[in-house]
Amino acid sequence: MTSKQKKDVLIALIPTPADLLTAMNQGWYRIPASKKIVPRSVKNKTLKLIAFYQPRVFKDQAFAVRFYSPVDDIKIVKRKILFPDEPLNEKSDLDYYKIEFK
Repeated sequence: MTSKQKKDVLIALIPTPADLLTAMNQGWYRIPASKKIVPRSVKNKTLKLIAFYQPRVFKDQAFAVRFYSPVDDIKIVKRKILFPDEPLNEKSDLDYYKIEFK
């Protein structure tokens, strides 16, 4: 891939089974906006496809990409919007990129 070609696929780490359930049931994935390295395709909203890498915590289904989806939208939202049932805390007002998909 040359530097002029678009990088429009993201392989995202899905750190816990709870995060995978959120992705599957609610149709979104989050990246902290404060993270030092946010993919350019997320920042400029050109991301087309997201895939989910499952680490060791997934035991028999670990070390693989088993799920992926076309991206519908990318928004910046507060954590308290993403997790309305979470008690307010020091992270509640932090911004996150919300990557939405089906």
